[in-house]
Amino acid sequence: MASTSTANSSVTNMITKCEPYELQTCFQCQTKRKVQYRINNNNNIFYICYSNCLDNFKRENPNFYENWFHTISVRNFTRVVTTSSRVCSVCKSKLDNNYGVTWQAMDFCNELCLLERQIELCSLCVHCAVEIPPDSLGKYCISFGTDIRQFCSSMCLNSEQNHHEMCCFCLQNKKMQILDNNKKFCSPKCKHNFDLLDRNPTEIRCCKKCNTLCSPCIKYASLYFDPESFFCSNQCFQKFVSENCISAKACSYCSTYINLNLESGYPLFDTFTLYYFCSNTCRKLYINATKVPVDCGKCSMKKSNFDMIRKHCDKRVTSFCSLKCLGLHQFIEQWLIARCDQCLGSKAQMFTFPMSDSSMCNFCSFRCLYKFRLNTTGNQNVSLYLKDYMKIVPAASTTQNKLFVNVTPPCTATRERGRPKKVPCPPAPQQTGNINVTKSNVNNPEIECIFIQNDINDFQSVSFDFQLDESAFIELPPENNASSLFECTFGINTFAYWLTCQHSAQTNALQMTLEELNSSLAGFVQSIKKPDGEKFAPDTIYYLCLGIQKYLIENGRNTNIFCDRGFEDFRKSLDKVALTFQIPHTFLATTIEENHLWDTKQLGDCSPQVLINTLIYIFTKTCYLTSVQNHLGLSLKQVNQELTSGYKCGRPPNSIIVACCFRYGPSCLYKNTYILQSNQDNPSRCPIRLCQLYVDKCPSVVKLYEQVFYLQPMENCRPENGLWFKVATLPQETIQRTLNLIRMVKEINDVFVNV
Repeated sequence: MASTSTANSSVTNMITKCEPYELQTCFQCQTKRKVQYRINNNNNIFYICYSNCLDNFKRENPNFYENWFHTISVRNFTRVVTTSSRVCSVCKSKLDNNYGVTWQAMDFCNELCLLERQIELCSLCVHCAVEIPPDSLGKYCISFGTDIRQFCSSMCLNSEQNHHEMCCFCLQNKKMQILDNNKKFCSPKCKHNFDLLDRNPTEIRCCKKCNTLCSPCIKYASLYFDPESFFCSNQCFQKFVSENCISAKACSYCSTYINLNLESGYPLFDTFTLYYFCSNTCRKLYINATKVPVDCGKCSMKKSNFDMIRKHCDKRVTSFCSLKCLGLHQFIEQWLIARCDQCLGSKAQMFTFPMSDSSMCNFCSFRCLYKFRLNTTGNQNVSLYLKDYMKIVPAASTTQNKLFVNVTPPCTATRERGRPKKVPCPPAPQQTGNINVTKSNVNNPEIECIFIQNDINDFQSVSFDFQLDESAFIELPPENNASSLFECTFGINTFAYWLTCQHSAQTNALQMTLEELNSSLAGFVQSIKKPDGEKFAPDTIYYLCLGIQKYLIENGRNTNIFCDRGFEDFRKSLDKVALTFQIPHTFLATTIEENHLWDTKQLGDCSPQVLINTLIYIFTKTCYLTSVQNHLGLSLKQVNQELTSGYKCGRPPNSIIVACCFRYGPSCLYKNTYILQSNQDNPSRCPIRLCQLYVDKCPSVVKLYEQVFYLQPMENCRPENGLWFKVATLPQETIQRTLNLIRMVKEINDVFVNV
C-alpha cells in the first residue's frame, strides 16, 4: 500500500472496526470472508479479515493507527510476578495445566468459548463464500502459516492448497523471491530476519558476567532493560540470574532466555506442557515447525495437530476435527445421564465441562449448546449467526412423520416353547400432519401402543406414558415361515422415537450421513431402555438393529450397518451388549432366528464381509465350532482339496468332509472331521456352494496354506471382482465379534446349549 504524507496520515491512515462483520475481500490475504477491520487510506477503503492479518498489515505499514480504545497495562517492576499462566482466548479466565481445550494454538476454558471463536473465524468458506453450519465448524479448517482458513468441503480445501506457497519467515502466501537451502522467502528482509534467529551463532561477543570475549552459548533478552545480553557459559548465566532475581526461561524455538518475572513469555500449551517464547515470531515459527498429522478420534480425518481441537483432561489428550466429532465421541464414550442446563431434561449428555466459576455444565445436544451460547454471548456477530441457524433448524426435527412406537418385537412370541398367547400386532399408522399423542388399545391389556407425533415447536410438553412388555407372545402359524413375520417396523420406529427423545435434528435414518447414523446407532444400542428404566435383553436389541437394517434395504439405501466401514462405533457398542447375553439352558428361546439374518443380508454372498460371516455361521452350526480357537483349526488347503476332488465313495451324496485340527501342547495334534451337506432345496443357502465361492475368491497362493482359512476382505471390493480377499489372516477379534452376535440366534443358541 502506498504511503501517504506525514501531515495527512493522522487523518486518513485510520483503522476502524466493523461491527457487525462485513463480507469483503481482505486486503492482506486476498481472501473473501467476513472482515473485522476497515482501513481508510486517503478516502480509499480497504478491509482486513482478523487480527493476524491486521498484525501483518501494521508491520508492513507502520504509519496507520487504530481508532479504538486500548487497555494499557502498567507493570509493577518492584514486585516479582509468578510464572505467566494460561488464559482463555475468549473470556480471559485463568486456566490450569490439567484441563483445557486448545485449537489453532489458542486456549479455551470449555467448548462454549471454542464455539464462539470458531463462529468468528470460520463461519464462511474462504474459497466459495458458502456459510458454514455450526455442526461443520472447524472440520475443514486449516491454518496456512498464520492464516486460519475454513472450507466447506474437501474439494474447496484441495483447490486452495494447490495454490498456496508460504514464506519460511513471515508464513504468508506471497510470491517467493529467494530460495536458500530448500527454504523459500518472499523478500530479502524475511531472509535476513530468519538468519538472525540462528540458534548456533558464531559471532564473537562479550560475556555479560565476566566480560570475556567468546562465541556465546547463551543469549538473554529483555524487553524492558538491556535488549540483548550474552554469556560465555551456563555458570556465568546462573550467577547473573541469581544476583538479579530473574526467573529465566529459554525460548522453545531460538533458545534465547527471557525473564518471566517481566515478560509474558508468549506461552503455548500443548500436551500438558507450557512452552515459552521470546517473541510472537518464534512462537509462530515453532508451531509451523512442529506440525504433525494426527487422526480425529471420532471420524479418523487427518489434519495437523494444531488444526485439531485437542481436549486435555484426566492426563489424556484426544484430538477431534470439529466440535461435532468431540460431542459425538463424548456422547458414546462417557454416556453420562444428567440434567441438561438448557432444556433441563434428564438424559445422556453430549457435552460436560467446567465453567469459569468451577461449576459443571451439561448439554444433551448440539442445539442446546448453541441455544445456551446464543443466550449468554455478548458478541453481536456470534448472536446473529446463531439466530440465523436457529431459524433454519426447528426445535425437534425438520421431519414431521408420525412415529409408531412398539418395541416388543413379534418374534418374542417364541420365548416360550410351551403355549404361546395370541397378541395381534396392529399395523404401523399412516403419516399425518397433526400433532397428536394417543393410545391404541389392543386385545391384550398388558401392552399399550402409543402414537407419537413430533412437535416442532415444543415437544417437551408431550408426556410419554406407555408400557413396553417383553413377555408378550405371538402365536406363529405352523404353515408360515418365521421370517415372513419379521418386519422392520419395530426396529426403525423405536430408533426414530429414541432419536426424538435425544433432541436429534435428524430422525430419518435414510437422510442421515454415515457418521450420524453410526454415532446414533452406537448411542441407541447402549441406552434404549423400558420406561421403568430396565434394560432390554441383548437379543431384543439385536432384533431391533436387524429391523433398522431391513428398513434401509427396503428403502433403497445400500448400507450394511453390521459390515460396512464407518460403523465401527456401532459395532463396538453392539458387541458390548452381545457380551452380556446369557446362554439359556432351559426351554426359553432367543428372539433372533436364522431366517432373520438371511432376510437382512447378514448371511449370503452379497459382499466379502457377509460371506466371511456366513462361513463362520455355517461352521459354528454344522461343526459345533463355538470358539475362535476352534475356527482357527480350519484349513483352506483341505477344504479346497475336498471341493476339487469331487464327491467320493463312502460319503453321503452331495457332501464334503471338513477337517478341523486342534493342537494341545507342542506335540499333540487332535483332528476332527465333519460332513458338510449341500442344500438342494435352496441353492442360494447351500453351504458347499458358499465354500466354493469363497475358495474361488481367494488368492491362489493361499490355497496351499495348511493352517489358514479366514482371510481379510479387500477394501472397496466390488462383487464382480475376481478376488475378494487378500493374503492376510482375518483378525481373531473379528471372528470373536461374529461369534458374540450369532450366539443370540436360536439355531446357534441350540449349538451352545448342546456343547
